[in-house]
Amino acid sequence: RRSAEAALKFFLSSVTATAVTLLGTAFVYASTGSVHLDAIAAALGDVDPQLRTLARVGVVLTLVGFAFKTAAVPFHFWVPDTYTGAPLPVAAYLSVVGKAVGFSGLALVTVRAFPSY
Repeated sequence: RRSAEAALKFFLSSVTATAVTLLGTAFVYASTGSVHLDAIAAALGDVDPQLRTLARVGVVLTLVGFAFKTAAVPFHFWVPDTYTGAPLPVAAYLSVVGKAVGFSGLALVTVRAFPSY
C-alpha cells in the first residue's frame, strides 16, 4: 500500500513536470519559431516586443519543469514520500538517475538556449 502511494506521487509529479516543461517549450517555440537550442539563443535576443512576455514565461516554465525533475526547492514535495515508500534499489535509482538526467538537461538548455537568462 505504501509503495503504491509513493509510485502514484512520483508518477503525478513526473507528469506535471513534463507538462510544465512542454508548455514552456511551446511558448518558447511560439515566440522564437524554432526548437533548435542555438537558434533559440539567437532569437531570444530580438524577440518581437509583443512576444517578449510569452518568451519569458516560456523560459520560466521550462526551468520550473527541470526544477520539478531535480526536486529543487520548492518543488521537492514528492521526494520524502516517494523515497520512503519505494524499495531501496528503486529509491536509489530514482535519486541518482532522475537527478542526473534533470541536471544534465538543465545545464544543456540553460547554456545553449537561454544564455542571456
